[in-house]
Amino acid sequence: MCPTLCTALLLLARVGVAPADDSLAIRPPPLAGWFSEDPSFFDVRRADPELRRRILDWRQGERYDARLAGEAELVQQVPGAKVDRDDLWGLPIYVRSLWAPLIGSAGGGGGRDDPNDLLGLIYEFVDAHADLLGIGSGDLRKARLIKLQRTPVSGRWHIWWQQQVQRSDLYECHLRAVVTADRGLASLSCRMLPTPAFYVANLVSRSNVRAGVHRERGGISRT
Repeated sequence: MCPTLCTALLLLARVGVAPADDSLAIRPPPLAGWFSEDPSFFDVRRADPELRRRILDWRQGERYDARLAGEAELVQQVPGAKVDRDDLWGLPIYVRSLWAPLIGSAGGGGGRDDPNDLLGLIYEFVDAHADLLGIGSGDLRKARLIKLQRTPVSGRWHIWWQQQVQRSDLYECHLRAVVTADRGLASLSCRMLPTPAFYVANLVSRSNVRAGVHRERGGISRT
């Protein structure tokens, strides 16, 4: 008998002929864990009822409404603009447009290789869309600039800021921007907190919020 046919008959016998109690029947592994609708499976913070309440309060508040209004304004102003929001707090984790730069234009003129000029372009965008981002250029200037790098081939600039409170980095609280060679803001991601000192005092210090604070000097860290 053909080996392939034997193998097929064996598998059919194991799967299709099960004992009465069905205890040995072959079944696919349970997928409920991987595709669970329970958000705590992917983020343990969401299992905390107090944090769930805070998130609901936040999403029913004026600041969250302002973010949504700011997103609608950007989409109306910039052709093809899209905003991906963090599903926990609604932070704009990916702002971009495939049709046009978010700010600036192709062939933006002289000074395109001047880093200060590039920073000014991002400051301008942040102030113009403060409702969406939840911060202003003043908050960005207080943050620590951790990356200002130009890609040799494409000429794109990658610029990152890290938010701090009392010279301590706030975990995942950053703003990242990509600027094209012709001085157009291609994309931006903002996870900075609008009032970091308040959040640190009221959230980060609580054990039910998984946020780390890394001290810049001394190598001390908390998670």
